[in-house]
Amino acid sequence: MNEIQTGAPASTSDTPEKADGAAVEIKAASVSIGDVNLLNNIDIRLAPLCVTGLIGPNGAGKSTLAKVVARQLSLSSGECRLDEKPYDAFGARDFARRIAYLPQSIPVATGLTVHELVRTGRYPWHGALGQFSADDRAAVDEALAITGMDKLADRSTDTLSGGERQRCWIAMLLAQQASVLILDEPISALDIRFQIETMNLVRSISRMRAVSILIILHDINLAARYCDEIVALKEGRIAWRGPAASLIDPAVLEPIYDVRMTVHTAGVVKLAFPKLAD
Repeated sequence: MNEIQTGAPASTSDTPEKADGAAVEIKAASVSIGDVNLLNNIDIRLAPLCVTGLIGPNGAGKSTLAKVVARQLSLSSGECRLDEKPYDAFGARDFARRIAYLPQSIPVATGLTVHELVRTGRYPWHGALGQFSADDRAAVDEALAITGMDKLADRSTDTLSGGERQRCWIAMLLAQQASVLILDEPISALDIRFQIETMNLVRSISRMRAVSILIILHDINLAARYCDEIVALKEGRIAWRGPAASLIDPAVLEPIYDVRMTVHTAGVVKLAFPKLAD
């Protein structure tokens, strides 16, 4: 296994200044199921105003790490801290007010309108039987407006396209008003237009809400363009981490994916592709 590679600092005017400290800090995290090690000694920090892209080959441990950060999976060893407190210090509803998680397989919401689904994001704030307040209504309306789903608020979720459905669920997470968003492959089943729209939305949310975002991506070119930081996993370990501006480099990508890569430049944008056989 290669040693962890670290990219050089980025120099881009679009990269925001990070707030001091880390909203989420994972230290020496390992996850094992039986004799299988899914994660090995992972350290990761998620800071406010930062979109962190999580990349790597299939089976590298990306979804496992996302579940750990979202407190959906317990560690075999290591520590998870949120706002400098251990995860165990937070009750379920208090934790949900701070960290929102969108899994790779989106739950079925049959029979709900867009507005009704987005309203469920307010559950951590008032519970199942609590009265829906003016603050709750304002949070839902804002989430619908930010995602552009306000025009479809009365539509059944059963009638939405893939891109619309994804934006609807992101709106639900926004209504939750968490300071950390965990998104597991939110663009994997979308066409190019909706991939770009979703990534623009994710980046805008990070800036507007000053939230930390961890997003799992397979498209390394989109990761380099829309993320601030990159963490690459391979065989359950961190293979590389650094600024997104340093990702598109064969010396970085080839050890991660075990594929020869070539880089093309289009204006100021660098794009990486698998190298065809000579």
